[in-house]
Amino acid sequence: MENQTYLMYHNYSNESNITFILDHVHPSHPVSEFIYNYICPIFVPIGIICNLLTFIVLLRPPINNISVSVYLKAYSLAAMLTWTLLIKLNWVLDKAELRHFSRMSQISCRIWSFLTCIVTFSGFWFITGAAVDRVFILWTPKRAQCLCTVFMAKNAVVFIMIGLTAVSIHSLWMYDMSPNQDCYFVRDDYFNQLWLWTSGFLLGCLPLILLFTFGNLMIIRFCLKHHGRQIPDISKNEMDVTYTVMIISITVFTCAMPSNILHFMHIIDMENGNRLTLLMEFASYISWICYLCVFFVLITRCNVFRDSLKDAFNDCMSRLRRKRSQIELKSLKPEYNQVPSTSTSV
Repeated sequence: MENQTYLMYHNYSNESNITFILDHVHPSHPVSEFIYNYICPIFVPIGIICNLLTFIVLLRPPINNISVSVYLKAYSLAAMLTWTLLIKLNWVLDKAELRHFSRMSQISCRIWSFLTCIVTFSGFWFITGAAVDRVFILWTPKRAQCLCTVFMAKNAVVFIMIGLTAVSIHSLWMYDMSPNQDCYFVRDDYFNQLWLWTSGFLLGCLPLILLFTFGNLMIIRFCLKHHGRQIPDISKNEMDVTYTVMIISITVFTCAMPSNILHFMHIIDMENGNRLTLLMEFASYISWICYLCVFFVLITRCNVFRDSLKDAFNDCMSRLRRKRSQIELKSLKPEYNQVPSTSTSV
C-alpha cells in the first residue's frame, strides 16, 4: 500500500499469467481528482512542517528522557519521508508528465519497491512499539522500570528496522519491468505468491491488529483507574504521554485500516481487487491523517510537549534577537565600533 500509488492488475498480451502492477494514481472520480489536484499540494507542506517540528521538539528535554519519544521521533522521520517521497514526488512527476524513478530500469524498479515497503509500513510498527511501551507502563509498572527506558526503545527501533528489511527484501528480486516499462510483482511462482501474502500480512495487517489490541488495553486500564484501581509510580508527564499514545494508536488504526484491508484484498483476490480501485483511492486519502495526527495530538493533549515547543520557540527567538543585535552593531559607524583606550595622556 502506498499513499499516492495504488495496486492494480494487468494481463499482458504476450503473457498468460496476470501480474501485479505498481502504478501512479490516476483519479477515476471527480471528487478523487479534486482531492488529488488541489488538496494534496496543500497537505504536503503541512505534513512535512508538522513532522519536522515534532522531531525537533522531541529532541529537547524533558520529553526526550521518556522512552516513547524514541518511537515518535522515528515515526516523524517515516512520516516526512512518506510526504516527500511517496506523495509529493509522485504528484510532481505526474503533473510534469515525467517518468518515475521506478520505471527507469529493472534495478530502479526493485530499489524503489524495497524503499516503498520500508517507508510506508515502518510508521505503523513504530506506533505499535510506542503502544507496547505504554501497556507495560500501565499494566506492569514494576517491570516497566527496566523495560520502558530510552535505551530499550532505541534497541526496539533497530530491531523493527531489521525485521522490516528482512520482510521487504524480497522486493529486490521479485519485482520486474514489463515490456511497457511498468514495475510489477511477478506472480507466476507459487512461492512468490505465498510470500506476497505473508509480507502483506506482516507489514500491513499485523501492526494494525496489535494497535487495536494494545489501544483497547490502554482504554481498559484507564477505565479501571476511574473505578478506583490507581496506577502506581507514574509521573504526570508519563501519564500525559500515555494518554497521547493511546489516542494516536486508535487514530492510526482507524485511518490506516481501510487502505490496508483493501490492499490485502487485492493480494488475495485479483479479480475482485480490480473492482476496488476507486475505494482504494479514497482510502489512501484517509490514510494521510495518519501522517498528520501525531503533531496535533501531541500539541493538544501532551503538556510536556507543549512546554518543550514553547522553550524551543523562545530559544529560536532569542537567537534571532542576538543575531539581529550583532548585525546592528556591525552596521554602526566605525567610531562607535572602536574600543576606547585605557591609557591616559600626561
